Amino acid sequence: MHESISLKIPSDLKFMKIVEDLIRDTCDTLPLTEEDIQALIESTEELIKNAILHAYKERAGYIQIGLHPFRTGLRIDVHDWGLPMSYKKHISVPIKEGASEGFNKIYDLMDLFEYQNLGKDGKKFVIIKYASHPLHREEETRRTIPFLNESKKEREKEDNTIPVTVRKFAEGDEEGIARLIYKNYGYSYIKDLFYYPQKVFESHGKKFYSIVAQRGEKIIGHFALVLVPESTIAEIGVAVVDPEFQGRGIMNRMLELVLKKAE
Repeated sequence: MHESISLKIPSDLKFMKIVEDLIRDTCDTLPLTEEDIQALIESTEELIKNAILHAYKERAGYIQIGLHPFRTGLRIDVHDWGLPMSYKKHISVPIKEGASEGFNKIYDLMDLFEYQNLGKDGKKFVIIKYASHPLHREEETRRTIPFLNESKKEREKEDNTIPVTVRKFAEGDEEGIARLIYKNYGYSYIKDLFYYPQKVFESHGKKFYSIVAQRGEKIIGHFALVLVPESTIAEIGVAVVDPEFQGRGIMNRMLELVLKKAE
């Protein structure tokens, strides 16, 4: 079982070395490559810089970094109590692959990047990186798919015979969504509502609109249009794909349907 770690530092970039060492030490127990670890370090540094330059531009303060390792990756929270920031600055950033700085760089490096306005308790950015180590993925596949004596091409051919359907949420999907969240994060996901199938069902259409990806009888992907309270605006988020099916364009297919819903 992986333990969460929390570190609170002054709003000064000279403390970044301590944060980097902590990230590396935490990753020692995870199946993350050096490239994955470096991406986490660079993204965390961008968020700390953002807090120093914008949240604490008028006065010094503190930044809390939370590390939450899980079986297939690492989640890092960067929490500050500085100047408020409009959520529009997070969701309106144009995505540019290979961007060298700022939120664009984080979007490019991370598998998930979210922003939370905590009201009187400041604001929090959440980033997640999944393991991309080829040995880890092969090991996971061998443990979960009973095609041990077949070649990789034969297994992929068999996989492709079952189509993936991307569609709107329907009653009965709630348990599959909760299980998908658990498979990806254990019990470390920030929006705990998604661990309760009944709450997922009751909240659909009121707090968010869900899009799912289904393969056979299994929910393997989820994307939501999250409604902003007392507003006509919605955010996109709660984007998850089963680790066994990542890299197949499923996330983009769900995003297309989410954007159509938002129109």
